[in-house]
Amino acid sequence: MASNLVIVNTCVWASYFSRKSATTNQAVNLLFEEDRVAVIGPVVTELLMGIRDEGAADWIASRLSVMNPLEIEWDDWREAANIHRELAARGHVLPIGDSLIARVALRESCAVFTVDPHFRLIPGLKLFTA
Repeated sequence: MASNLVIVNTCVWASYFSRKSATTNQAVNLLFEEDRVAVIGPVVTELLMGIRDEGAADWIASRLSVMNPLEIEWDDWREAANIHRELAARGHVLPIGDSLIARVALRESCAVFTVDPHFRLIPGLKLFTA
């Protein structure tokens, strides 16, 4: 199933909510307008872990809760481990959350919006560029 959804990764959200990058912020706003933003548990957790103010965390969580949710399925855990092993064999270690994000994006045929360079190492993964 082809999808026009885009999983916005934690690094892009962090920049968005701190208003650090006009380029990525404009792209996220456009994705909002087009209802193309997908969210996945590891990104939500990573983002909210970094917010010290509970009120701000609640506000951000409420914003993310209305996006297109992508659930992690049983087979995703195994396939994320395969992605991790394949990259580790080539000398690249991905965090577990990034392996899961990549796996779900591959399963759903959607892109990932990130500035993390290791996502470019994953065969077949579509990346969204601002």
